[in-house]
Amino acid sequence: MPNIGDVIEMIIDIPTRNLRATQGTIVHCHNEAAYEVELTNEEGETLDFAS
Repeated sequence: MPNIGDVIEMIIDIPTRNLRATQGTIVHCHNEAAYEVELTNEEGETLDFAS
């Protein structure tokens, strides 16, 4: 089970949010199947938050 602080790899683009496949960090666990993720670019700048 993923934990807060784990780095994840988004492997698909989300065109409706103008996001390309990128890395992110889990910042909150809602339950065993839902997480809040901060998505960043190569420089570590925050692009978006997704749940």
